[in-house]
Amino acid sequence: MRYSRSYRLLAGAAVAGLGVVAAAQQPATGGSYTAAQAAAGKTTYEQRCGDCHLRDLSGSIGPALAGPNFTSAWGRKTARELFELTRVTMPQGAEGSLSDEEYTNLIAYLLQANGHAAGAQALRADSALAIGEGA
Repeated sequence: MRYSRSYRLLAGAAVAGLGVVAAAQQPATGGSYTAAQAAAGKTTYEQRCGDCHLRDLSGSIGPALAGPNFTSAWGRKTARELFELTRVTMPQGAEGSLSDEEYTNLIAYLLQANGHAAGAQALRADSALAIGEGA
């Protein structure tokens, strides 16, 4: 991977700072996201993320976002942690340039790609859902 040392430090700090989770979090039960969120997230992914993480999410310049390497690294972490890290570090060079809705939809798409089922309840940015629970 070709991430700079400062990028890795920023990413680590962002994840480390997420230990406190708001009481109003989305519970980790039922459908993780809506199908419409995942579809919108896929569109955003293809437009903003696919060049570095590849269209099939297998990773290139950026790490894989689906499959065993991803779930090994992220399986016990929450959708909220992934949202926060993505929001402060992506897209590289234009960090924070998407709306919260776009980042949330992106996370819904990543959940879908990693085996989570869609449901009637929309994913929220503060979801306590563990990434590995759907696999």
